[in-house]
Amino acid sequence: MRFCKMHLPKNDTTVFLENESGEEYILNYIAERTALSGGWKAFCAANNLHEGDVLVFHLMKPSRFKVHCYQMFLFF
Repeated sequence: MRFCKMHLPKNDTTVFLENESGEEYILNYIAERTALSGGWKAFCAANNLHEGDVLVFHLMKPSRFKVHCYQMFLFF
């Protein structure tokens, strides 16, 4: 949460997530809750994400992230 407070906008805004294939997804960032919404479900489905998977968000520019997805079922 500290990272969000320091580096993300103080107001609700649009953020862009790019997966490892270069596909871009547009989501809503809710500043008060430091949460992603409005597109998060589509991002998860498109990237075949499941509970327990690990995501690494690399801040490229304000409101733009490169997201690296690690699916945990591959490790167990």
